[in-house]
Amino acid sequence: MTVPPKYADSKYVFLTDFDGTITLTDSNDHMIDNVGMGYDARRVLNEEIISEKLNFRDGFRQMLASVKRPFGEMEELVRRDIKLDPGFKEFYAYAKQNDIPVVIVSSGMEPIIRSILSNLIGEKDASEIDIISNHVRFTDPEGKGDTWEIVYRHPENGYGHDKSLSILPYRELPNPPLLFFAGDGVSDMSAARHADVLFVKDKVDNDLKRYCDNNKIGYHLFKDWTVPKAFIDKLIRGEITESELVTRTK
Repeated sequence: MTVPPKYADSKYVFLTDFDGTITLTDSNDHMIDNVGMGYDARRVLNEEIISEKLNFRDGFRQMLASVKRPFGEMEELVRRDIKLDPGFKEFYAYAKQNDIPVVIVSSGMEPIIRSILSNLIGEKDASEIDIISNHVRFTDPEGKGDTWEIVYRHPENGYGHDKSLSILPYRELPNPPLLFFAGDGVSDMSAARHADVLFVKDKVDNDLKRYCDNNKIGYHLFKDWTVPKAFIDKLIRGEITESELVTRTK
């Protein structure tokens, strides 16, 4: 990945996971738990991923392969059921007002993310947010999506989509921005070590928090998006310093 030219001179860049971080529920988990292998089987695989007995790429592929419903049906399911974090719209408006790019870095599938996002924040705002994610391939002979599979951004990588590769290019810029990252789950483990400021969503089954605690990675816990907004506002106002906000070990 290369840094988009429009972000090359940004002072701050906020990268964020989508499912379970911007939204209240993970759309992939919602599909898997309700029409796939179910919650208990998914948690068994998540535990193996956290303990690094299984890589995320292979575990997530197993989970999605258990969802044997047409893609269009699944898109309709998540558009109907997935809700936005109550503070995100306000945060996004604040970021735009202060010229802070917001980039979604997701291990989900772009068509699902675009569909949910346009439903939750409107077509205009959704179209303006850059999304770095995986894709989907329809595998039925007619190409209608009766059967489908995930297409990983980095198929050779154990993460499938290694989110650190969306962060590290910013560090090579002549004037690197302060890099924020927000996440909640096992797919965010590769990004956790590389953000300057890490926000971890406070939720049930907080796999990212456990990973960070186990590996002594610093973070700010947040209930909703009013918390990152308040931190950044204090930084811009000069009420806290960058060193007070940064969680990454230099």
